[in-house]
Amino acid sequence: MLKFYADTFKLSEAELSEEKLRRLKLYTLLGLPAFPLIALVYFKDFSLSLTFIIGLIGLISLGFVMVTMTSRFINRFWARDKYLDEWEVARKHHAMAIGHQVTDYMFMALGAIFFIASIFIKKTITINLEILAGTAFGVVVFMIYVPHIFLLWTVKPSGTFDNIDSSEKIASKVRLKNILMFTAILIGAGLMSGFLFGYFDG
Repeated sequence: MLKFYADTFKLSEAELSEEKLRRLKLYTLLGLPAFPLIALVYFKDFSLSLTFIIGLIGLISLGFVMVTMTSRFINRFWARDKYLDEWEVARKHHAMAIGHQVTDYMFMALGAIFFIASIFIKKTITINLEILAGTAFGVVVFMIYVPHIFLLWTVKPSGTFDNIDSSEKIASKVRLKNILMFTAILIGAGLMSGFLFGYFDG
């Protein structure tokens, strides 16, 4: 079954073409606003027209999330190591290490925010199953998105994987760090908004 999954999403040269990678980058970025927008609609009482507009944009953005999550690129790198080639395993492990670091930093920041809030805001928290389910879903997507973005912005179009000189590699790492942190803040904002709106509306 796992081998079937890996073979289903096997990457071809066409999947790593410049056009395909550029399109997937666009879809990934368009999917980022989904979580804060859906959290806004769910937890806050806007006018009917504003709710419709925000909800519609959020659903369209969520559609791009689904396209991204079902792409060959993201699923191939989530296959078991024994079904991947040496290059894929190396890229996967590097991306997951970066993703783990960014996730740790994001949750440390969230912990600090809620600790400070608990000191200055005296309020009983009511958490229901809907908040927990939405948060759990957001956490899973967050943990998948960060390594995915690292991979997407480091993998070069087919035939150019290693043709980068040292100065370009350094510049690329700096850009990637900025992109990852920016992405973590955006996705983390979606998770945090769900917590905070649930906190104040609980």
